[in-house]
Amino acid sequence: MLQARLLNAEERLKLQGIKDSSSQEGITSQTAAGNDRHDKEIDILQNTISEMELRIDIQKKTLAARDASIRKLVEMLQVCSTF
Repeated sequence: MLQARLLNAEERLKLQGIKDSSSQEGITSQTAAGNDRHDKEIDILQNTISEMELRIDIQKKTLAARDASIRKLVEMLQVCSTF
């Protein structure tokens, strides 16, 4: 009877060890999956920032060109108003 209890206890400990190791593997794989997802998100955000910086530069150039055009028009109006 005592041997049967010992065997049952050993079997339970083995099973619990298997469960513990599988839960640790699950946590490790979840952490790795989380890290992969974060890495992908960081890549996407970096690409988005690069695109936004490019758009800002293009808009600055466009505004500078418009500003130059407006100045020329104002000069032309001033010249015409003097006649």
